[in-house]
This record gives sequence, C-alpha cells and structure tokens, in this order.
Amino acid sequence: MKWVRVFAWMSFAGYLVVLLTLLYVSGRFGSFTDYSFAEKIRYASNFVPLATIREYITAYQNETLNLSIIVRNLGGNLIAFTPFGFFLPLLFRRLRPLMPFLLTFIAILFVIESVQLLTMRGSFDVDDFILNIPSALMGWGLYQLGEKLVKQSRWELKTSG
Repeated sequence: MKWVRVFAWMSFAGYLVVLLTLLYVSGRFGSFTDYSFAEKIRYASNFVPLATIREYITAYQNETLNLSIIVRNLGGNLIAFTPFGFFLPLLFRRLRPLMPFLLTFIAILFVIESVQLLTMRGSFDVDDFILNIPSALMGWGLYQLGEKLVKQSRWELKTSG
C-alpha cells in the first residue's frame, strides 16, 4: 500500500505544478506599474457575487466576446479544482469529513486568490469561489465514492474467501 501513497503524493505534486503554472506563470493581466496599490486592487478584483459571470453572459449576448474564451474561463474554473478535492481527503485523513475539507479548501482558495491579486498574476474574484468550490466538492465526492467502493470490494473479498 505504500506505493499507492507515493503515487498519490507524486500525482498531487504534478497536479499542483500544473495548477500553479496556470494560475501564476501564465500572466493574464497587463502591467499595473503605473497604478497605486489601491488602483490595482480596484481594477483587479471583484467582490460582487456573480458579477464576472454576468459580464461573460452579457458579452456573449452582445457578441463582444468569443464563446471559446467564456467556456475556457468559466469551464476551467468549474473543473480546475476537482483533483484538489480528490487529493486532499486521499492524502489527509482529517480532511475526509465534509466540514473540515470545505473549511480547509476555502482557506486555501482565499490564499490563492489573495496571492494572485497581490502579485498581479491574476485577480481576486469572488466568482472564482462560486465556481471553484463546486469543483472541489465534486472531487471530494469522487473520493468518497471511491472509498466506499474500495471498502465494499474488500468486505466482499473477506466474506467470499
């Protein structure tokens, strides 16, 4: 079973490298060097729930934004943290119950969003929370389902042999 844990940690590390590269290395914002810190926060943050999502819908209806960009941004946010939701309970026993998992994930997401804003390698957007939390919950649910199936198959092996 030790090799399974090693493989899980290696997979999680690889996933984190890809995720952090997408979040911080592939810069999505232009230069804000001429702006004050307050202006940077003003232009690179959204604290109004669903505002960004509404902007995408409006831009699509007005045909001012390509659908592929909308799907990539919203869809990416909807699936980006599914592996995170799977790996956290797999690797950390204390994060298997829903509430500890959810509180930990929200704290991690807050740090990610804040670092994006402070480094100007993205934005702080409350809509990312709205999209990323269900993504992580889907991964958590997949872990729970997998754990249940593994336990059931082990029980069936014990009772049949």
